Amino acid sequence: MVAVKAESQEALASVLEDIDRWLTIDLGSAPRHDIRTLDEAVAMQRHSNLALFLSRAPMLPGGRKALEHGLNVFLFSDNVPVDSEISLKKYAESVLLVMG
Repeated sequence: MVAVKAESQEALASVLEDIDRWLTIDLGSAPRHDIRTLDEAVAMQRHSNLALFLSRAPMLPGGRKALEHGLNVFLFSDNVPVDSEISLKKYAESVLLVMG
């Protein structure tokens, strides 16, 4: 997913001119980070505002925690009960977004 928030059309044009290069950068030699928790990911990516969850589990414990961290939630799921999804959306209310 790529999202761009630009202050001007010129700034947007500059970003879009280089987008292909940014998406094809070879990360083979980049340092690896063994992130195992949402807290670690949030600490590493302080400017992020979206958490993406792929789940086949009947519950989504990370969704509420992501909202508590101020992250919007994008949820791909098979077996999350409608009540759980509604609960997440009500918790987010008008401040954050839960898509799923």
